[in-house]
Amino acid sequence: AMDELQRPHAHEVAKALPLHPGKKILDCGGGPGTYARAFVEVSSETEVTLFDLPGAIPIARSLEGEHPIRYLSGDFFTDDLGDPYDGIFL
Repeated sequence: AMDELQRPHAHEVAKALPLHPGKKILDCGGGPGTYARAFVEVSSETEVTLFDLPGAIPIARSLEGEHPIRYLSGDFFTDDLGDPYDGIFL
């Protein structure tokens, strides 16, 4: 349900961001991946990583479109968020 409600807004946000090929974006607490998917749909050569609790990752993977998204699971208060990023979306 959250994915369906946020999908139209996610594309508007993605269009407003400076997403460029080769840039690395972290969607922190990305849930079902609504925004992460919008980011790669708007700029397919932007590297997007979705970080969320372990239970959220299978849901996000099941909704993944044709553009690849990297998934990391953990708690953002205590776990490593991975690579350095050019931008972080919360």
